[in-house]
Amino acid sequence: MQLDERSEKYFEIERKNIGLVGSNGGYYGIEDILKKKKLFEISALKEIRRYAGFFGLSDLVIYSYNVGNGIIYCAELGYQTSIDDYNVETHIFSRIPSVDDVTLVRSMDEFELDLRLTRNGVQAEYRCWECGRNSHWIDIHGNFKDKVEKLREGYCGC
Repeated sequence: MQLDERSEKYFEIERKNIGLVGSNGGYYGIEDILKKKKLFEISALKEIRRYAGFFGLSDLVIYSYNVGNGIIYCAELGYQTSIDDYNVETHIFSRIPSVDDVTLVRSMDEFELDLRLTRNGVQAEYRCWECGRNSHWIDIHGNFKDKVEKLREGYCGC
């Protein structure tokens, strides 16, 4: 499903502001991905940070690597999806990501999916329960987290 233009632009700007280049999810971490693409030997992949038990998942590991066009950074984490299955997320950045950057990326991805699928009744535009004004979630004052919380409450912040 398609996002409205304002939401799409907001996500694009926010991702650019934190240096996000792209994200992947699947069975393979960055080392395996580089090996499959035959780039591991030249990549100089190096673990530069590790955060234990990120969100009760695996450790969040930050890597740096270079495949010919400058240093790139990867935030990698994994989690179990069923009894014998798992997912490894790799988030690629143009700068060293913080834990907050990775948290924001994961939250934006989840919320974007809610908007695309109108999951849990989430829609970009809504009527405020307090004042009755029609609002767009981007018009709510505050950071991303504030905007999402108020949208879910159906409150514009009037």
